Amino acid sequence: NEAKSCLTATAKRGDTRFIATVIGAPDSKTRNAEMSKLLNDGFAKYATVKLVDKSVETDPVRVENGKTEYVRTAPACDFHHFAEKTANREITQTVEYYTVHAPVQAGDVVGKITLTDASGAVVGEVNIIATESAAKSGYGDIVNDFIGNW
Repeated sequence: NEAKSCLTATAKRGDTRFIATVIGAPDSKTRNAEMSKLLNDGFAKYATVKLVDKSVETDPVRVENGKTEYVRTAPACDFHHFAEKTANREITQTVEYYTVHAPVQAGDVVGKITLTDASGAVVGEVNIIATESAAKSGYGDIVNDFIGNW
């Protein structure tokens, strides 16, 4: 009875989820009205935006000493950014690929995406991974390539 009417609730719209708690409301009607106000204010003022989609391939990466010259790549995961709707949402993506030497296994990290806001502050990083494997060239492969290019 001392705590009065309390409630913790969660709500999701699109990619944005809020968790809210009301403590000490005098009755359930007031508690529910306060909960509704908290969640509605949150959704009105804030949003989540997907900035990196792991299903979208990134540029192929050259493989040094590989049986194949390039491997396909993609982000290792999605990246979502949560911010006020009125905030400057100018986010810059910088892609960096590493020098990759064979052998390469699918899932190996081959680069990264760095996300920065308008002030230059890093808001996140996502690894770029190989989505396919590339074996290392052997002596026979080198000789065959040489003869084939002659």
